[in-house]
Formats: sequence, structure tokens, C-alpha cells
Amino acid sequence: ERGSVQRVLERGFVLVRDPAGRARTNVNDPKRSRALVLRFADGEAPATIVNSKSDKEVPPFERQGRLL
Repeated sequence: ERGSVQRVLERGFVLVRDPAGRARTNVNDPKRSRALVLRFADGEAPATIVNSKSDKEVPPFERQGRLL
């Protein structure tokens, strides 16, 4: 499995975890720490959630559009 995760990271994705190592799958989980660890293809970096909005709070016209 490690190889498949690494390949995904090499494509530009990032694995987001809390300091305890649990995956963060949504932005507004009040039970979780605002501190994060971001895992990139070439290493990890600490991060902190400063301000967040879930898709339910963001009007449709402000959501990310198509890439191409």
C-alpha cells in the first residue's frame, strides 16, 4: 500500500493528518485539532487551520470551477 500512496502523492495530492496521525477528511470537525501535518511526495510540513468554510457554507459560485 505504501507504494500506491506514494504514487498518488507524486501526482500532486497531499495526505492531511492531525498530530496524532489520524486522517482529516473534512474541514470543520470540531472534535479535531486545528493543527495538521501535510504529507507531500517528498516529505511532511506542519500546518494550522486559521479560517475554514465547508462546501455547505460556500456559495456555489465561489467553489472551485473546472480545471480545463
